[in-house]
Amino acid sequence: MNSKSIAVLLSTTLLFTPQSVLSWVSGKMHAAHHGYPDYIPRVFGINGQDCTPDTGDFPAMCPEVGMSISEAGKIQCTHNFDCCTCGTMYCGPDCSQLMCNGDSSCHGVQGFVLEGNAPVGTDINCNGDLSCMETRLWGTNIAHIGCTGDGSCAYSQWDVTCVSSGCTLACVGDDSCRSELGMPQYAALFVVRNSLGFICASHACQWGTYSLLSNLGGKAVCGAERACQGATVNINNIDSLGCNAMWACGNATILVLNPQNGFSVSCNGFQSCKGMTLEIAVTDPSITDFLDIACVGPEACADLKVTITKVIPVNTVVKAPASRDLTIGEITCGGALSCQNAVFDLGSNVHVELCGCAGGNTRACEGLLGIDSCMQGLEKMECVGVNGCANMMEAISNPADNFKLFCADPFSCENLVLTVKIDDHALAPSFLGGVVCAAPNACKGLRFFIINTGTNRVNAGDIFCNAPDACLGAAFVVRQADISSVTCAAGACPEYECSTFTDNQYQPCLDFKATATAATV
Repeated sequence: MNSKSIAVLLSTTLLFTPQSVLSWVSGKMHAAHHGYPDYIPRVFGINGQDCTPDTGDFPAMCPEVGMSISEAGKIQCTHNFDCCTCGTMYCGPDCSQLMCNGDSSCHGVQGFVLEGNAPVGTDINCNGDLSCMETRLWGTNIAHIGCTGDGSCAYSQWDVTCVSSGCTLACVGDDSCRSELGMPQYAALFVVRNSLGFICASHACQWGTYSLLSNLGGKAVCGAERACQGATVNINNIDSLGCNAMWACGNATILVLNPQNGFSVSCNGFQSCKGMTLEIAVTDPSITDFLDIACVGPEACADLKVTITKVIPVNTVVKAPASRDLTIGEITCGGALSCQNAVFDLGSNVHVELCGCAGGNTRACEGLLGIDSCMQGLEKMECVGVNGCANMMEAISNPADNFKLFCADPFSCENLVLTVKIDDHALAPSFLGGVVCAAPNACKGLRFFIINTGTNRVNAGDIFCNAPDACLGAAFVVRQADISSVTCAAGACPEYECSTFTDNQYQPCLDFKATATAATV
């Protein structure tokens, strides 16, 4: 492949924008200098990267800035700053190895093309600190991707296809493969085909984007502090997602398509998955069961947002043991505040067998929404902010005594449908705290149900409509329970537009009397 072909390939195959001349900015990693030699002239690569060698460093490759390298079998940049000054680097068509062992070796090269020979393929080894940083690389038939040096492969944009047996994206050096938050010129984007999962060390995949949508198996491992914090990950066909350190997946956005049967999610560490958005989408009827989602550290899954769907086209023939349903074995909230305010949005055919919430004063499942069995013992449901719980449909089983729905802001509970289920369980409440609609239109269109199938009748508490139109169109429906009172501020309960039903007996909110005999609806 000649230099013209390489230039065309890089401009058409990679969907990346070349970086402008690099500037020295606060927060960005710099060249790997050890006692900066003032008397050595500064050397910059073709893209503005610092390639100045230290005393005792003798880089041999590309002695002139912008030189090109073309090798059939392997490229070895073994010294500190080796290949930093190269323009384009081509290895193929039988490339076995790219080795960037020196600190800052291969730094800033925007024209990497690697062509391995199947099935052996090419090994990519960026072992030096800051090696392969700020690179732009295209590769095919890649057998190994190793970014082992601290800062190696950071701020890079790679588009590679592994050999047919797959390869793992291994960002195992601290700060390797990462982006810089709020600095698009230092964005990391890795597109890996035929991958075998990925592994990220401390801060290694922080804020970057990683697309592995023809994945062949393996695991997604964010195994150290802030390993995948803020990352965007799209991946399929993995057996597990592990976020096993403080903030390992905090605020990350992760899409998992058709994971394997027995798939599990582990959030093991302080705030390890706090604020993460996780979407799991299944379209394969043979995928029928997941093992668990385990949140076992303090605040591990606080503010987590999970969407799990299984959608099989109607005309698809599904034969056992395949199924249109999906079963999750267990949701575990095993630490203090571990699932606080987590939201689970599960498809109608997605079922959770067991939910375990730590007891005592851990408040492990406080404010958790979306999984009925996780919400036993819930003390209150508070909807804060405009449209905070608007248009949601939730069910709660056996909340704590004095459980209360509190709708604090305008439209905060608009069109919310909340069903409170009570039975003869040992945790079943004997009385509830009612509903507070504290702002204009706070409970507009609310549907509040108490369905008591237990032996003992339950006091449902008081309903307060405290602002104009606070309960416009609301309906409060209780069975085997009694509403103590309904209080309506001026204009809060427009006539005939706020209703109560006690065992099918109708009363308008404005005329509610706890002891009245109402007409049967």
